[in-house]
Amino acid sequence: MKSVGFIYARKASAPKDEGFLGVGFIATVSSSVSKLKKFYYFVTNEHVIRNLDSVIVRLEGYPKKSNFVLLSIPRRRFEIRKSLDLAIAPISTEEAIISTVPEEIFVFESDLKKRNIDVGDEIFMVSRILRDNMRYRERNVQIMRFGNISLIPQNEELFYLTETRSVSGHSGSPVFVYPTPYVHGFNRKPEHTFPPMLLGINRGHAIDYEQIIDMNTKKAHPIYVSRTNQAISHVVPAWYISDVLNCEKFKKQRRYAESRNTVGFGEIVED
Repeated sequence: MKSVGFIYARKASAPKDEGFLGVGFIATVSSSVSKLKKFYYFVTNEHVIRNLDSVIVRLEGYPKKSNFVLLSIPRRRFEIRKSLDLAIAPISTEEAIISTVPEEIFVFESDLKKRNIDVGDEIFMVSRILRDNMRYRERNVQIMRFGNISLIPQNEELFYLTETRSVSGHSGSPVFVYPTPYVHGFNRKPEHTFPPMLLGINRGHAIDYEQIIDMNTKKAHPIYVSRTNQAISHVVPAWYISDVLNCEKFKKQRRYAESRNTVGFGEIVED
């Protein structure tokens, strides 16, 4: 849960937890030189940072040292995939890395069959809750919301459809899947048992609009409609996140860091 960061538009607003926009999480890619060395990236949705010049991320600080630290990531540092609603940027590891989501636990297309991941499997999302007059000024307070896979990506459907009761503010939340016994009518085989894995990133919920009917005239209002959350969320598959993490730009940056025997992006990010 500590890998999740809160996103704000202004640095001055973040400590007061004002102007919250969404969340994101820290993913890691192992160095090709040593699996023990990692490169760190902040992953979120493109629509969350769309109108920002600089993205302010509030992360958990080191215990007993600071409650949280702020990262200011220039928008130009992000690799954007608008069609997938993904925005990913390298970050420095010097200030605060409490926990991460390593690429090794991403769910890839081959894992769907290999691990028997399918419709009905249980999932959980790590995010935060928005409430009137509630501000998290001491520490980041994350919550977990639970649900199920409703649809596996197929044909024109690029994303998972899930029932996780997503609401405004959950954009950018990591979504994990874990083994669900008996969901398909039989016990899972040992090879289908696995610890929680990253299914993908939540990008929002499906919206339905209904016309408002005048009770007197029985006619639909020409302008106003009712907006309804269908309780169905879109989750961008983890394999698309991996594709961006392994784009040529990021691989080139990692090769450069490895050639200098440095790991972590603090010294090699080009602003």
